[in-house]
Amino acid sequence: MDMFKKARKQVKAAVKDVQQQVNQIANGTHQQPTNTYSHENTQQQHYQYPPQVPHQPQYPAYGQQAYPSPPPQHQYSPPAAGYGHPGSMQPINPPQNPQYFPPPQTYQPPPTSSPAQSPGAPHQQQSPGYQPGYHQPPLQQTNQYPPYQGSSQPPTPLPTSASGAPSSQDAPVPPYMPFQLPEIPTATRPSQSYPPGPDPVQQLESQYQKLDIRSVNQHHMPQNEPSGGSSNTTRVYQSSSTISPSRASPWKTKCSEFEEVLSDVVPFYELNTAVLQSHSMPVPPASIVLICEYCFLTVLGPHPYLANCFTLRPKDQPPADKTHPQISFERIGGCALAFPRIKSTVINQCIPQRSITPFVEYCRLDADLGACQGQSQTGDYYACKAIDTLAFCRSCYECFIVGTPFQKNFFKHHMPDAQMEWGCDLGYSGFCNRTLLADLNKSRPDFTHFAAAMNKRLSLAPCAGEGNAMSPAGAGKSYAYRSVADNSGVFCSSCFYEYVAGTPAEKSFGYVFELEDSQKGTLCCDLASPFSKYAMTTARNALDFSLWLDPIQAHHSLPLCPSIAGTNEADMPSMGENWQVWYHFKDHPTIECCPRCYRTNVAVLEAKHLFVPIQRELKPGMIRQCYLSPSKDMTASESWDPMEYENTTFWRGNYIRNLLRYGHFAGNDFTVAITEIKKIAALPKPCGSELRRFKPVNGRKWLGHVATDPNDFKDATLIICEECHLYSVKGTPLESFLSNDLTHLTYDNPEGHRCSTWSKQCKRRLRTACETSNFAAYAQYHHKREEVYARIWKSINELKPLGELVKGHTARINAETQTNIQMGSIRLAQQMNAQQNAIISGIGGSVAEAAATDYGYRYGNSTVGMGYLTHNGASAAMAHHNAANSQYDPPLDLNVWRNAPLEQLTAEYQRRLDVQKQIQEEWKAI
Repeated sequence: MDMFKKARKQVKAAVKDVQQQVNQIANGTHQQPTNTYSHENTQQQHYQYPPQVPHQPQYPAYGQQAYPSPPPQHQYSPPAAGYGHPGSMQPINPPQNPQYFPPPQTYQPPPTSSPAQSPGAPHQQQSPGYQPGYHQPPLQQTNQYPPYQGSSQPPTPLPTSASGAPSSQDAPVPPYMPFQLPEIPTATRPSQSYPPGPDPVQQLESQYQKLDIRSVNQHHMPQNEPSGGSSNTTRVYQSSSTISPSRASPWKTKCSEFEEVLSDVVPFYELNTAVLQSHSMPVPPASIVLICEYCFLTVLGPHPYLANCFTLRPKDQPPADKTHPQISFERIGGCALAFPRIKSTVINQCIPQRSITPFVEYCRLDADLGACQGQSQTGDYYACKAIDTLAFCRSCYECFIVGTPFQKNFFKHHMPDAQMEWGCDLGYSGFCNRTLLADLNKSRPDFTHFAAAMNKRLSLAPCAGEGNAMSPAGAGKSYAYRSVADNSGVFCSSCFYEYVAGTPAEKSFGYVFELEDSQKGTLCCDLASPFSKYAMTTARNALDFSLWLDPIQAHHSLPLCPSIAGTNEADMPSMGENWQVWYHFKDHPTIECCPRCYRTNVAVLEAKHLFVPIQRELKPGMIRQCYLSPSKDMTASESWDPMEYENTTFWRGNYIRNLLRYGHFAGNDFTVAITEIKKIAALPKPCGSELRRFKPVNGRKWLGHVATDPNDFKDATLIICEECHLYSVKGTPLESFLSNDLTHLTYDNPEGHRCSTWSKQCKRRLRTACETSNFAAYAQYHHKREEVYARIWKSINELKPLGELVKGHTARINAETQTNIQMGSIRLAQQMNAQQNAIISGIGGSVAEAAATDYGYRYGNSTVGMGYLTHNGASAAMAHHNAANSQYDPPLDLNVWRNAPLEQLTAEYQRRLDVQKQIQEEWKAI
């Protein structure tokens, strides 16, 4: 008993001594010798690695969070405090002497007698060395998965543990914890702990900016590992004002994971050239493995011997022209450390071995893997006996499964038919990705739960698609999901699993209900459209599900965006209450936005505060054009050149949406967007003359030139809008010649004026003529274009009454003839109507073709010339030439044909229809 008391007193004394030392550090009174470490024996005792056995590294078992780490801060304090554990230390003031260097490190790396195991050999390195995250604390897995939609019995919830015990239907669903790099927990300390301090990531960056890290790192590089380059070529911990948007970005405090992020907002790091060359890797490498800023600072930052091997990835440089946006819309598809295989390689191999080689070997393997091809793949795949119909491609298997405890459950499946297509469930399915990472990230990975969840998911029928009923009429028991609070939003089981289950949205939209008979065959899935999926992703990230509900309601209730055609304010009172309120950019009233684009674009990007309602009185004849008009091709070019788009409103809409998305990704910091939108506001209004005329009330300015002699084919009157003038005339030798203010001439037409150069081809030809000072060439083209355009509408106007005569004759004959003749006449009339409608609607198509891209090649012959953009255009011109040399076509006299027989009337109609087709082909050519 006395010995026990004595031992207890000794322990208390030791604890008290440790507490005093900690207080000294916290109060800044701890003194450290210049050339020796304090408590050196203690350090060696606690941080000495066991000998390494070949192919059997002595790492802690999976699920145990302890692994070798640098010495504690009270043992050794280098000048750059960022080398330590950013979550368990306070900033340490650098020494006054800038030339101070810490004493040589006495830490001995583990023996390297056996070569490092390559991550490319998955079956030689098993799961005991895998750890889910850097200092990952045990997670309490309490997520309740959504019920399964059955065909004949009510759904049952997925098991939440290996036991498979069902959960209560009324139990609240906790928020989903995504698989990401967790916050590094503060190390266990005595009762006198440090006071809380600022963000450790900010500490690291501020100290990296103050110190010359390259010179300090020379004292920390292992002697047996390439240093990643000399100090004059290696860029380490680079910091620049160009990445300032990331300070407000949500990715500042978490890994970007698998989300596509803007490189301007989230900096990424890659292996530097010296490391690649030292490992005989090509420069640039065939595959670039990128690590986001957050993971670089928190995972690699505390280990200079690894961090020094990386360099900041250079971003795309915008054009030097100041008229172009000085930002980049380049997107990067996530961080490499979000993949379990890569994270395991860094934590379980690179850090203990103090070597970048395992990571480089994975990069070598990654160059051969390629990206997952989703649902269109052929060849062999990896399957799992416990999960029916599951298929992983080789890329996903190597990145997600190899080196984890789940690897033993997968095998390679040989496809007898090498051409048979199959889909990768991991690369395509969001639910599979979330569930796999969540189960791997548990303190004890749970494959049983993963298998049960995936069997439920793979048994569901796919979504019926946008506008299609979730369940056909007369079907048996069917189930769907909706909002817990009300009936807003209805999802099929497949879309619910993919976009809601296992996310924070599950708590708000996880109510399952049985479809009534009246709902079968009519109720559609609100997550079927790409727009709805994007809105749900945004709402999940913002934890604000009104960002999804409000746009979806607008998507179903509001008219389509009027785009460049615009909306006449005279028609707005009759268009419904929801269409009355338009919006404009708060600082620039000329940038207008229709209600649909406001609620489906601006609201989703959380930029509603940048727009205000238009409150001026309505003016008949005033045309409102939406500047956020969505392009028909949502993947259209992001070029600054409006001529690369279908029209200039599509260019404006695409560019403004990209700017708002840029600010949204930057943590709702729209400073850059506001600056760039100011440039768009300074531009003239969109032309739009291909679809309507503009009256004086619109306040447009018209410029151009009035011909001296209207009959001179080498001169022409051009009255063009400011936008077309800016593109075609501004800055050319003919600018003064074509810059006369002709606005007063547009007042003569009560219907308004149409721009003379509204098509892309007109703009390009006029630009070429102005640059070469050859206005006569364009004048001849303009006269020809006007003449053909007039003949087209003349033909249309003549065919319309002739068609009415055909219908009248057909009606009289139908009353006197047999049924078979009657049906034949009706079919003939229907055919003529269809042909007439096709000709009229074809004019719009010819306009689009006239705006086609000019690739520089010309077609034609000696008769019609070589000035045609397409072969069809040249052929049409030749047909027109032949028609012009044929018999003269007199004007239509309805009195002659009013009492003509039906056969002659039909023949005349068909002949004039053929002539009209020839004119239309000629129009396409010019």
